[in-house]
Amino acid sequence: MRIIYRGLPLAICLILLLQACEQTVDVDLPYERAIVINTFVGRFIDSLAWVSRTLPATEEATFANAAILDADVAMQWRDTVYQLPPLTPKRGFVLPPPDARWQGDSMRMIVEWQGLRAESVARMPIAPTVEKTELIASDQPGYRFIRVTVRTRPGSVIWLQYLQRSEQFNTTGPPLSMYEYYRVVPGNPNNPEQSLVIDFTNGYFGRGNGGTVEILVCAADAAYAKFLDEPNRSSDDPFSFGGASSFTNVTGKGFGMFVPVVSVPITVVID
Repeated sequence: MRIIYRGLPLAICLILLLQACEQTVDVDLPYERAIVINTFVGRFIDSLAWVSRTLPATEEATFANAAILDADVAMQWRDTVYQLPPLTPKRGFVLPPPDARWQGDSMRMIVEWQGLRAESVARMPIAPTVEKTELIASDQPGYRFIRVTVRTRPGSVIWLQYLQRSEQFNTTGPPLSMYEYYRVVPGNPNNPEQSLVIDFTNGYFGRGNGGTVEILVCAADAAYAKFLDEPNRSSDDPFSFGGASSFTNVTGKGFGMFVPVVSVPITVVID
């Protein structure tokens, strides 16, 4: 008995037709040159302003080919202009040391590069006052976390981060993961101070460890919380330059973040 597969010749013809139509299509992806600003200023640990450029979608982004060192970079507070010199080995621009006069005032960062200009204006809050620090029992038996009570003015976002970390403690989280432990204080910065409690659970400490832990209590303008609230941001990278974050406080031909921060160092004794 002979079986005839009536659909087989049609299938073979269709495959041959598709193979004959196969071709390479070049897609012209749009690209616009722009400046990327990535800068905190005001903390003791801030020494460099990072400035880079956008790259075409087909070009792999690396620190070496994205960083800009031939830009004219300046920071301004009132009538005082700070020209930021490049530091070639570190691929950044040297920031001025923190100045207490900046607190409660606006700061401006300006970048000019190859005919492009980008700038940002942001406010630095007045430094919070640390009222007390405590070691609080955690849900892990025998371990405690740090609780800090501060007084701060409204219109700011407060967070805690390690200034120095000891290998003997269980503090394995990345240094920037403290952005999971922020508190927003809404309202007018001219209103009276408020008391605020922050639980810093990025590290648990057992009894008998001994030693000390150094922490920075940091405050930035409340507008920075718009970035922190974004669900797609990375907790390890406050700028999410993988393209996940859409929030920027940079205008002109650029984007990114410029964040003036006031910080207060504290030392917590681990008994």
